Amino acid sequence: MEDTTMPYRKSIVQNIQREAKLCHCPSIVEAKKGDLLCVWYEGAYETSPDTVLKGSFRRKNTSKWHSQRVVLKVPSVPLGNPVLFREGSNIYLIFSLLIRESWEWSLLCMSKSMDEGETWLEPTMFFPRLGSMAKTKPIKLKSGRIIVPFYNEGELCPYVTIADDINRCLGAPFVAETMARGKVMQPAVVELERDRLLMLCRSNRGTLWKSMSYNGGMSWSICKPTNLLNPYSAVDLIKIRTGELLLAFNNSSTDRYSLSIALSEDEGVTWSHLRDIVRETEGEFSYPSMIQDARGVIQLVYTENRYKINHVSFELKWIKEKPLDTPILTD
Repeated sequence: MEDTTMPYRKSIVQNIQREAKLCHCPSIVEAKKGDLLCVWYEGAYETSPDTVLKGSFRRKNTSKWHSQRVVLKVPSVPLGNPVLFREGSNIYLIFSLLIRESWEWSLLCMSKSMDEGETWLEPTMFFPRLGSMAKTKPIKLKSGRIIVPFYNEGELCPYVTIADDINRCLGAPFVAETMARGKVMQPAVVELERDRLLMLCRSNRGTLWKSMSYNGGMSWSICKPTNLLNPYSAVDLIKIRTGELLLAFNNSSTDRYSLSIALSEDEGVTWSHLRDIVRETEGEFSYPSMIQDARGVIQLVYTENRYKINHVSFELKWIKEKPLDTPILTD
């Protein structure tokens, strides 16, 4: 049920209580009629052969998530890391298909819904290089080109693929040599002004790492550590319609006990506001996925302890009520 005592609105998407299963890596998208759709992977354990993609809707003007169903299933083949995004009149779903029980044997596939997420077409190959995985949403540039962030699990290396049409990404250029092999993964990308792109990556060095592109994603600067903490956990990064950046991340170098939202008003140079979605002394709150809906409300989903998917929604003013005494300087 929805929790109305919080400074933001919170509800539960999935809560595994009577089965020996886990659920993880939720992704959220808004359907055109105002519904919200969340998809995650669920199975006995990470990379288990029974792992499927499941989904649930929260209908417009309601507070509960329902219509939980299996979205995609391949018998005896593990699936993982679903990423939902809208392009034109369709909703797309990029996900991992594992030909062995290891993320290093992942292939990127894609499915499409032409009816706002109610049904899905047969998946097709999106990117066939072994170890390729996605976590954050593609973005459409002002030029019309589409940037798809992904990474290689075995190499610990970020990539983007660039295409004029999402349906023709197979074989499109993939770039993002950031000189950070073995250190970073799961890139999140936003477009800034003057043809610049900002990439923030999960790292195994205690902080988020940053790379910049100055030519629309065709090449990238050497990836370097920032002052934003990271306990080797996924983040999400979006640019909202008023131009600010929002970052959902674990504000710690060692653990996933908390999940926070930071706001930048200067294109990621500094982060001037910070609010905690959750802060505990134990547990795991991780893998956020975030959008701004048509009304301007921020919608966020994340995993709690691998058995629960939570959803929170809040207005931008809630973040702005909490300025930091000393803003976090990215570099």
